[in-house]
Amino acid sequence: MTNYCRVQGVPTHSRPHLMALGILLRRIHDPRRFGEFDSVGLAKKVFGDAAIEEASNRVAETLTKWLANCYFSSHRAYNIVTSCRRVSAGCTGGR
Repeated sequence: MTNYCRVQGVPTHSRPHLMALGILLRRIHDPRRFGEFDSVGLAKKVFGDAAIEEASNRVAETLTKWLANCYFSSHRAYNIVTSCRRVSAGCTGGR
């Protein structure tokens, strides 16, 4: 990236601002074509810090709930299987 900026005479720090402007004007449809860039920084420029913070908090809360549900579901399933084995062992006389 620094080579492109040096050859073209474009300051390195202006690229994210130009990308944000292009997205807001709906001229850039797929920013991934520009290669590696700071996507969080670009999102903050386009949508604002508060919106990005709120969205990332919602994602973190959802993931936390999913992980908790997975843990408790697997733990509950283990308890059910263990209980069934005990009952089964009791019915067959432990054989």
